[in-house]
Amino acid sequence: MKFAKAFGWFPVPVFRSVPAGGFKGYTRILTLMVIPLAWIKLHPDYWDDEHLLEHELQHVEDYFRHPWFYWLRYKTPEGRLHYEARAYARQYASYGEKNFVRFNQFVDLICERYGLNFDRSFVFFILEKEVEKYISMMPNSK
Repeated sequence: MKFAKAFGWFPVPVFRSVPAGGFKGYTRILTLMVIPLAWIKLHPDYWDDEHLLEHELQHVEDYFRHPWFYWLRYKTPEGRLHYEARAYARQYASYGEKNFVRFNQFVDLICERYGLNFDRSFVFFILEKEVEKYISMMPNSK
């Protein structure tokens, strides 16, 4: 087990585990009474993948911002696309360089792995907008 920091300071436990569904990483989120809890599971093969960890931390941060709204919205195809695009945008930005092949791999993952029936060009557009937003918020962006 190790800890990652959501929001740059909040400790989130990360466990070495094989996530269900063939995913490389997985975020578990739970609200116990009124206390939101979160932990991350990373496949042992991706234990040191800091970019995947950034993706999962985005889910944690989105949840902690609006716990009940997150769950309601994530259950809809539009909401799931929104949150996955945000997480993949953060993961993409964490590499620190533009890579068209990687970007297209992320578009394909969103289209294929999450049960969404959106046109690929629409997913491309949404992810592109999220990447632009995420990069513009980074401290060293111009």
